[in-house]
Amino acid sequence: MRFKPGALWLTGLYSGSLGLGWLALGWEMPSGMIPALAIAPEIPDRCVLPADFVGRSLAQLRQDSQTNQPLPEVLRLFQQPGAPRIQREPNLVPVDVSYFEQANENQTERYRLGPGDQVFIDVFVNGQRSLELSIPQAVVGPEGVTFVPLIGTVRLEGLLLDQVAQDVRSRLNQFVKNPQVNVSLIAQRPVQVTVTGSVARPGFYPLAASQLPVALSTAGGTTPNADLRTVQLRRTLPDGRILAAEIDILTPLIQGIVPPDIRLEDRDVIFVPAQESQVSRGPEQDIIETYSLAAAPIPVQVTIVGEVVKPGFYVLPAGLGRVSSAILAAGGASLTADLRSILVCRTTVDGRLIQEKVDLYTPLSEATALPDTPLSNGDSIIVPRLPLDDQQDYNRTLVANSTLVNQQITIAS
Repeated sequence: MRFKPGALWLTGLYSGSLGLGWLALGWEMPSGMIPALAIAPEIPDRCVLPADFVGRSLAQLRQDSQTNQPLPEVLRLFQQPGAPRIQREPNLVPVDVSYFEQANENQTERYRLGPGDQVFIDVFVNGQRSLELSIPQAVVGPEGVTFVPLIGTVRLEGLLLDQVAQDVRSRLNQFVKNPQVNVSLIAQRPVQVTVTGSVARPGFYPLAASQLPVALSTAGGTTPNADLRTVQLRRTLPDGRILAAEIDILTPLIQGIVPPDIRLEDRDVIFVPAQESQVSRGPEQDIIETYSLAAAPIPVQVTIVGEVVKPGFYVLPAGLGRVSSAILAAGGASLTADLRSILVCRTTVDGRLIQEKVDLYTPLSEATALPDTPLSNGDSIIVPRLPLDDQQDYNRTLVANSTLVNQQITIAS
């Protein structure tokens, strides 16, 4: 079996006494001929995939493979069974976030009634409110109707407030001369929405209050890798169009201003995207991880390979999902590690492959805070070897005395 130049190398690592196994995957290796154990010449210098593949979606790569070169076998390892794929619908209509705000004067006019809503049917006869015909708290029943004096049952489900007023006015006109009818929403029914993306428990939720914070809180809160500047809200209209807006909830937290007051409706979809590039520890990341709607920390399972004492799979305790914690869990970095170019590899929820470079050496040499990038389940960490021709500006003594490196005792003969 022969590998062509540019072959891909995938690390297959296991912690414990079983040692270290390397699984080599060739670009054009025939299926069924992958050796169980082979010796890799060096640690991969990127997130397994070539740079041309990083940052692109799996769907895009598959499409390219139909016309160009075949996909490498290693791509199969990045496919996460059951992970949702966020597709862009052809009938998606971008709108400003103000369209969904509570204060929007057209918001109530666009609201379609359903079982559980409470409305005030206000009837005027000869300019005077009719106490006999007006209904201060008309409830839309399970069958979508309510009862109005003189005319009996009136269907409200699926109708706008103006449409209900027009129907009641038309039917009352048979008994009362030129009645005036106003219909207003008193209490909105509980709505059911979909919350997905970077939240603790994605799913379908009935909400007692139709507010965005309630939806996020019901889904367990946002995760540390959530992008709070571009939370997406989507609403499907009766004609099939999907209105979509991006909501920035991070800026109000930073600046101390009032966030958008969004009113949710039935079948709304809230998608919290992940950060394209992980924000290192700082004021913004502190807010993302500690604000009132942040999810409680959970254990994080990661893989760490390269220049560490015990490469393998590790579960980091809740609140310790950091690059430095992963290195320490693996017994610390070796003396040959290059802490300037640690790579964090990740597959996003929409199937794209991204990598983040983390420099832990500069903070050591400059006595500043570690840039500890937060980790997510499934992340892989590559600690590269220090090149022999690039050690002039690298203080190995400083690194050896740090807590990130495994302390080795040398006994002189």
